[in-house]
Amino acid sequence: MQLKLYMDDYLTAIGGTGLLRLQEWAHLNLGTVVGLQHADSPIKMKHDHLLVDPSILTRVPEWYFRFLLEQYSISKREEKRLRYIGNSKNQTVKEQKDRLKDSINENLKKLSRYFAETENYQLMKECFEQVKKLPDDQAKTSLTDLRDNYLQLLQTDIFEEKLTFNFIRSVVLKNFFGQVSFLQKSLSHYNLQQHIDKMTEDYVRPLLFDLGFHDLLYSSLPDDEKYQAVLQYLAKSELSIHKRWVRELKKLKPGNLEAYFRQQLRCVFEENWLATDNFEEKSFVPLGVSSGKAYNFAWDLQDSPMPISTWIRFILFISPVGLTPFTKMYKEGFETYYSFVFRDGSPDLIYRDNEVLRNLEQNESFEQFIPKIIRREQHKAKQESIPGIQIIEFYSEYDNKKTVMHYYHIPQYLLEYFKQDNLNKMHKIYDRSLRDQFLQLVMESVDPISTIWVHLQKVIRGKANAQSTYYALLERWKINSLQEEGTMRNAGLIYVVFKEGKKIRKELTNLSNERSEQTDYASSGNKRAAGIAHRLLNAAKAGNNQQFLDTIIRLYLQVKIPVPSLLLNVLHEKDIDFATLSGAFITGLLSDADYTAVDKTEQSEQQTVQAVNP
Repeated sequence: MQLKLYMDDYLTAIGGTGLLRLQEWAHLNLGTVVGLQHADSPIKMKHDHLLVDPSILTRVPEWYFRFLLEQYSISKREEKRLRYIGNSKNQTVKEQKDRLKDSINENLKKLSRYFAETENYQLMKECFEQVKKLPDDQAKTSLTDLRDNYLQLLQTDIFEEKLTFNFIRSVVLKNFFGQVSFLQKSLSHYNLQQHIDKMTEDYVRPLLFDLGFHDLLYSSLPDDEKYQAVLQYLAKSELSIHKRWVRELKKLKPGNLEAYFRQQLRCVFEENWLATDNFEEKSFVPLGVSSGKAYNFAWDLQDSPMPISTWIRFILFISPVGLTPFTKMYKEGFETYYSFVFRDGSPDLIYRDNEVLRNLEQNESFEQFIPKIIRREQHKAKQESIPGIQIIEFYSEYDNKKTVMHYYHIPQYLLEYFKQDNLNKMHKIYDRSLRDQFLQLVMESVDPISTIWVHLQKVIRGKANAQSTYYALLERWKINSLQEEGTMRNAGLIYVVFKEGKKIRKELTNLSNERSEQTDYASSGNKRAAGIAHRLLNAAKAGNNQQFLDTIIRLYLQVKIPVPSLLLNVLHEKDIDFATLSGAFITGLLSDADYTAVDKTEQSEQQTVQAVNP
C-alpha cells in the first residue's frame, strides 16, 4: 500500500515539504536515495498529493537528524558569530577578547560532564586559558589564531554532535513538540544513533503497524478469516485504542467487522485513516491544545479533541524541516520565527516556492547590507500576486504556553511598493528595532507611525540614532501615497522639513555657545534640542497641532529666523500630513550635522546580526 499525503492543509503541506527536503538532502549529501526528479523516486509528486513508498520510512529518522545536525551545526554557528574576531572595526580589542573567552567558557561547561578527560577537551581548556591571559596589546595579532584553534577543536565529532543536539532539543524541537519521546530531559544524553532508534520506535513502527492493519482491514479475505486475522494482528499492540478495539470486536460477529470500523473516529486530515491519537501539544506545540482543554476546536465550546492518525503524527513531526527559520524583532528582543508559503496548486509548486524562500534566508550576505527580512517580504509580495497564496509566520514558546502567529494577505498597493526596487528603500532603515516593527505593521496594513514615535523617544534618550527614523518616515509616505492615491506624491517635502529641524538645532547650538562665553554654565545645544524635541513629540503623539505650532513659532523667534510657510501645514495639512511633518522636523532637530549617521547605524546593524543570527 502506497502512502498518500494531500497537501491541501498548511500543516500537512509543511510536513510534506519537510519530507521532500529530507529526500533531496539525503540524495545530495548521503547518496543513499535518488533525487526527487528521478523516475524511481520513492516520493512522487502528483497533481494534488504525494505518493510515498513505505519502504523509505525506516530511513527517514537518519535523514531527519543528520539534516538537523547540519542545519544547526554548533561549529558553523560559532564560526559565523565569531567571524569578525581579530579584525572587527566596531569593537575594541578587549571586547573581542571577552567575547571569544565567554564563547569558549560556555561550551567548556556544557562539555565537561561528558568529555572532561578527552585530549581535545583539555586542548580547548588550554585555548581558553591563553585567551584569558592574553594581554590587550598582543590580542590584535593573536586573537584570530586562537579563534581558529577553538573552532577547529569544536569540530571534533563528539563535541559537534553533543552541542548541536543540545541546541536542537532545547531550542528547536522543544518549541514544536514539548518533551515527548526523546525530548524528555532524562534522555538528553542520547547520541545520534540513539535519537534515530527512539524516533523509529515512537513514530515509524506505530505507523508501519497501522499501515499493515489498514492493508488487512481493506483486504479481500472472507469475513471469518479477516475477523480472526484482525484480532490476532491487533493483539500484538500495546496501544490502548487497539486493545479497546479488540475488546469490542470480540463481542461482535465477523460480518460486522467493517461496519464497526466505519463507526470509529477518522483522522481529520486523512479520512482514509482510522484515528489513533489526538492533535495536542505533543503533536504540534504552536497550535495544539491538550485534550482536556480543547474547547476552541468546536463551535459549541465542548471538549471535542481533533483525532489524527499515526501517518499524520509522523508528518507533523517532520514539520520543522519544512519551515524556514529567521530572526525577527519582537517587543524588545529578537525571536526565532518560522515561515512558510502555502498556496493552491501542486505539491511541486509548494515545494519550489518554499525552497526559494529558504535560499533567500540562508544565502543572503549581510555585508551587502540588503537585510534578509526585506528580501523575504519582496519575495512574499511577488508570490502574493498569484491567486491562492498565503504566508504563515510564527514563533512558539513551550515553557510559556505561548504562540505568536501571523497570516499575511498583502494588499495590491503594497505589492506595487515591494515590486519596485527604485521605490522600496526600506533596507535603509538600518535599526532593526525600528525596521522589524515598522515592517510588521505595514504587512498588517496598519499605520506604522506609532513605532516611529517609540523610536524617536529612544533617540531623545540617546538610545538610538535619528537616521533610521528619517527613512522610516520616507517609506511610510510612499506607502500611504500608493494606498490613498495609487501614485507617488512628492516626498521632497519631508527632506525640506527635516533640514528645517537641523537648521534649528544648529542655531540652538550657536546660541548655547554664545551664552557659555558670557556665563559660568549654559546647557548645551544638544540638551536643549532634546528637551524641545520631547515636548514636540508629546504634542505630535497626542495629535495636538496647535501646541506643536506654538512651540515651533516660539523656537524660531528664539533663534531669530523667520518661520517658513511650509510649517503652516501643521494646521491645514494641504501639502503634507501633520504626523509626517512633525516627525521629520523632530528627526532633523535630533540629527547632529557632524555625525555620520549612516556609517554608525550600519555598524550597529552588523553587531546585532552577529549577536542573533544562529
